[in-house]
Amino acid sequence: MSKENILNVVVVGTARSGKSEVFKGISPKPALRLNDVSYVTFNVRFEKMPFITRVNAYILPSDRKRENIRKEYYEKADVIFLIFNMNRRETFEGLSAFIDEIFSAKQKTPIALIGWIGLAEDIFEKHEVSMVEAQKFADRISQKTGYHVPFIKIDISEKAKVVRLIEEIMTIIYGPSFKAVEKEEFEEKRRRGPIVL
Repeated sequence: MSKENILNVVVVGTARSGKSEVFKGISPKPALRLNDVSYVTFNVRFEKMPFITRVNAYILPSDRKRENIRKEYYEKADVIFLIFNMNRRETFEGLSAFIDEIFSAKQKTPIALIGWIGLAEDIFEKHEVSMVEAQKFADRISQKTGYHVPFIKIDISEKAKVVRLIEEIMTIIYGPSFKAVEKEEFEEKRRRGPIVL
């Protein structure tokens, strides 16, 4: 967490995961690019983290050649979002490749698994990846890390929900005692890391 009250969210997924779609339209400004990394910045007003006034979402490239770039961003992340499209199985199966990479970079960075729907072609009653399957994958990551990795399904057609999702994920990661906190308390929680299983 920087002194400027910014929360840095790092977004990882395969090339066809639609990871940019999740944050599209939240910021009044278009996504910017820096060294093969797209990023979106937007102002927020969080109830439980009032000291955070801005979110920077860094959408990382997925090809193997960019592993060093990704590791650099993992180190700076306040939270890492593993993103997949629930109607494209290959985007879910491709996430395994990023897990070891994330662990080798920094083990204490909180991780959240996010399955999304929301584009017109994605709204089906039955998805290619089930909620149960995604939850089992999140549980396996939790066992590997030793701390809780939440799985959350989101409909990205409702952009306000995406912003609320970020605060919800931080609450899940740091536990039920995570009420309205002051900046110093949050920094202490970050130093201790996510809740250990």
